[in-house]
Amino acid sequence: MHVSVTCGRLKSESFSASVALPSGAVREEDILRLLAGGRQYAGRDKRSVLHALPTSYRLDENGGISEPQGMCGERLAVDLHAVTADEVAMRNVMLCVERCHLGVASLVAAPYASALSVITPDEAKLGVACVDFGAGTTTLSAFADGHFIHADAIALGGNSITTDIGRTLAAPLDYAERLKTLHGSAFATLSDEREIITYPAASGTRQPSLNQITKAQLAVIIRPRVEQILDLMRRRLAASGLASEVTQHLVLTGGGSQLTGLSELAANMFGRPVRLGTPRSLAGLPAVAAAPDFSAAIGLLLQWSRGDDRLSGRAEQRFLRTGTGYFARVGEWIRDNF
Repeated sequence: MHVSVTCGRLKSESFSASVALPSGAVREEDILRLLAGGRQYAGRDKRSVLHALPTSYRLDENGGISEPQGMCGERLAVDLHAVTADEVAMRNVMLCVERCHLGVASLVAAPYASALSVITPDEAKLGVACVDFGAGTTTLSAFADGHFIHADAIALGGNSITTDIGRTLAAPLDYAERLKTLHGSAFATLSDEREIITYPAASGTRQPSLNQITKAQLAVIIRPRVEQILDLMRRRLAASGLASEVTQHLVLTGGGSQLTGLSELAANMFGRPVRLGTPRSLAGLPAVAAAPDFSAAIGLLLQWSRGDDRLSGRAEQRFLRTGTGYFARVGEWIRDNF
């Protein structure tokens, strides 16, 4: 199975690598050798390489080449964008999957998967940033000239807002989630002052007492956490350098992106046009899969179909075996009985 990941302190890095061309022409094995060397460099310091994607090739002194195979030259160089994660965290993810008697085909960075399903080719070409507002994490990805150039993630999301509501109102978390989903907003309007919401108190009794709050008061509880998350994303994007300069607008997706008023607040804080991104439709999927909640899942399908990792994640995961998969158990049985 293909797994999207946000754990392991995702790190985005861009660098160059080069190889000599002994035959005087670029062959497929030269490209694979070049990408393998770049991937090995990205995996230093006990990091697991999720992606090592070429953004541009150079042949001798000529740059801006997208497909160098078959061209003549003496030295081939590539600009790579790599996304890595802590090796131990990736081992634990694979261990969880394998204990369910499944195998991991690839590990995909969640910000990359989400963006693939919601941004358009024109947006990727002109420059765009995608923020996936999830439950436990919020991720950031940036694209320019059609290439994936930056990824980041923070351990804050929609669950943080739910917890704030539950703590402030002393309400059960399931009702706090309902309040956020059905009545939550990043802005309070004049009419919200007159709209009363009733909710049960977290008393632990069979018939808890009912409390009341206005929709405007609920927005006051929600707003600080939303601003904190968006401000962290804005700072991370600004610190990325080139990614901040080339991104012309912002796409919001993920379950948390459906909060009323979030797009307007993000536009004010980022100083860029913002739109809500929904996954592109795929044949055979139910209509509910078109919701922003499923952006990462749809992106996994698209990433698998694109096959844009010339050296797939499987090459990296050969070094991440946990010893609990099917073949590991067969090998253990053979050792014990023969």
